[in-house]
Amino acid sequence: MRDEMVQSLNRRFGNIESNETLVLATMLDPCFKDKIFSGVAERDAAKSMLVDKSTRYYHNQDNPRRKNYQWSHLKNARKLQ
Repeated sequence: MRDEMVQSLNRRFGNIESNETLVLATMLDPCFKDKIFSGVAERDAAKSMLVDKSTRYYHNQDNPRRKNYQWSHLKNARKLQ
């Protein structure tokens, strides 16, 4: 019975570190951060994935926060002149 349960859990959750959504949610959760990954390589891959995703989001031209930041930055520059 024990072996069947272990096999069932491995089948369901064995590749959980390859699910991008779960990895990012885990990294952003203050309770877990990078503490639950199975190894250093998996933890580093998760950190890299988070940095890459946030960088791509910021540099996306359709990002409304980026547009607002650029606009407010431009308004502040005009006030200085």
